[in-house]
Amino acid sequence: MDGHVTQTEVCADTTEAQIPHTPRRSADFFVIGGGKCGTTTLHDYLARHPALCMSFPKEPCFYSRKELTEDVASWYAGLFENAAENQLCGESSTAYSRWPHTPDVASRIAAVVPDAKFIYVMRHPAERAYSHFAYHMRDGVEMPFMQALDAHPEYIDVSRYMMQIERYLRFFGREAFHFVLFEELTRDPAATLARIEQFLGVEALDLVSGAPVNRNKSGAERHLRRRTVRRLRRAPLMSRLIDVTPTPIKSVAMGFLRRSHAARRIEDSYGLDPMSLEERRLVLDRVHDDTVRLEEFLGVDLSAWKS
Repeated sequence: MDGHVTQTEVCADTTEAQIPHTPRRSADFFVIGGGKCGTTTLHDYLARHPALCMSFPKEPCFYSRKELTEDVASWYAGLFENAAENQLCGESSTAYSRWPHTPDVASRIAAVVPDAKFIYVMRHPAERAYSHFAYHMRDGVEMPFMQALDAHPEYIDVSRYMMQIERYLRFFGREAFHFVLFEELTRDPAATLARIEQFLGVEALDLVSGAPVNRNKSGAERHLRRRTVRRLRRAPLMSRLIDVTPTPIKSVAMGFLRRSHAARRIEDSYGLDPMSLEERRLVLDRVHDDTVRLEEFLGVDLSAWKS
């Protein structure tokens, strides 16, 4: 198998999931939290630390797979086969924070890695939901955001951070978690990473200096990338080639593509208005109680997330 995990392979079953085939090697810690919260940037920063072995691909989504077959378990273990004995292994799968739209990931991880650690990344709930919605727009805007909120409850549920955290607290203590705010990561990545290094128990190193990490692209650029990759994956051999091609080579190829006339036409076809005040208020109203509980749990002021 090629290891590529598609959205259709994520299970909507909400039962307590078991692990029929336990991988011989798993991640020791997990970067989780809502999608569009900076997990890609954080993953790339952590991959610079010599004491950490971060998975490639970034989001293997093993514990949220519908079927955990022996082949899947073997593939997942293979992601860490080159890790040294003194390295901690990590992965960053946002699908692990999508309850109830995925299996009970927390129980699955607890069955395999009972002493796991988690880095939970969060962002302003309305801004995260809108960015999530924008990311899923494939060939132009398919429906207005307010309509999408009802058609796709995942946009709201993923922004109910306390609800997601409580799924894990049934199996892991508070000390197993380190919570990161997206706003802190973008404002002061060096300080944020230093706290994470302390949490993981690894040497404090400068992970920020030097070449910038590969940050997420603009909406139009992501639109171009998705359309291109989707077309290429229609050919099985191309799909496999995409999965094994190193990220730097993919970046170079996309650089050439973006400079083409065809690419400009595709990017111009992407259109999405900014989130309105009414839409923002609707999201915040729906997550208000959850945000209040999160504020009490973390002991931090989240008033900026209520407006």
